[in-house]
Amino acid sequence: MQDPFGNPIGTAKDFPLTIYRKRQAAILYHYASLDYLKGLLPLIDETINAFHRVAQTAQAQGRDALFTSKRWGVRGSSANADTYGTPFLSGLRETTLKQISDVAFEKHGQTDVCYAAGGLREVDTGWMSDNEYQRYETAWHAAYAYASNIDDTMDRQSRWDDSMFVRKWTECQSHFEPLPNFRVRTDVQAETGKKPPRTGVYVSQDDPHGALQFAWTGGDYGALGECSTFNDIGLDALSLVGRDALWRNDPVNDQKMFDFVKRGPHTKVFRADPNFEDSNPSVDNAWAWVASEAFTTRPCKWYFVERVNGEFDDAVDADASLTNGVQRLRCEAGQPCPAEGEWFTPGVPGKRYFKQGEVMPEVKSDYGQVIWYCESAGTQP
Repeated sequence: MQDPFGNPIGTAKDFPLTIYRKRQAAILYHYASLDYLKGLLPLIDETINAFHRVAQTAQAQGRDALFTSKRWGVRGSSANADTYGTPFLSGLRETTLKQISDVAFEKHGQTDVCYAAGGLREVDTGWMSDNEYQRYETAWHAAYAYASNIDDTMDRQSRWDDSMFVRKWTECQSHFEPLPNFRVRTDVQAETGKKPPRTGVYVSQDDPHGALQFAWTGGDYGALGECSTFNDIGLDALSLVGRDALWRNDPVNDQKMFDFVKRGPHTKVFRADPNFEDSNPSVDNAWAWVASEAFTTRPCKWYFVERVNGEFDDAVDADASLTNGVQRLRCEAGQPCPAEGEWFTPGVPGKRYFKQGEVMPEVKSDYGQVIWYCESAGTQP
């Protein structure tokens, strides 16, 4: 007997991951891990120490007499800040402890760091000395940045797109040396909008450039979101600079990105932004302008990406450039198909098979002009 992929029952179809996707899986599993979540606690504690204890010291020293006025009362005092600011940090600590206990039940979610940040912004810190404020700011920014990695991973319309993954990898790749070993379980499938059968990382079944996601089985919010992938602007940028150089800081590639923004085929899109002329994109920030316009999302089906405990993968990915070459092939609706094979268009689920010369159809889409992209040239359905 065979499964739908033509494999003997009890086995799964081979689904190799490119080096970029292996890196994405490593990043997601790291930020979704219990150990990483536990690491947020000492950062919160350091922030509480830098805020609450300094506020107590300020009160003991009588500083509040200098920050009390007839007009504003005690609004700018350390006592007021301690009364209304410290509970936000203590609340963040409590919810983090709750999240740590929830992991045992495969329940994950975003932290309360944004809520705490909103409350702390309303608190006056003028009663702190420069050194005290610097310590508090440093501690809070560290906790906020750390928690944001968790929040980006747990957001159900994931903020992790290809540019974010690449930029993050350049910052923290030392954490993943050697790279963990992964295998794709094509026998464990999931769909956008539904809870997965297992907690972990998932890869799009039919989009070679779709960003991976983390999803979980416990609670109410673990369903997979739509797949973040390149739109036609992103694919053209990919073709221009090449996969290995995309989103990297390099003078030659930065110049290519700059030319793409200022004089490329999509310049009108960038110039439509009211901030375009004022900010005057430079060579160093052109990549950010491209990233802001390079992605779309689409529903899809997913495969489970299993981390193989105790195994590491130091192999060079020979297929990375091949994926580029196939996916770069594109065709606008109404034009003849340039190559026989399976094609998809962003915003429309699934893929379709077209013969060379067949007119590519118009379809209903929320993403403007319909452009078809070749997933696998010469592949029969």
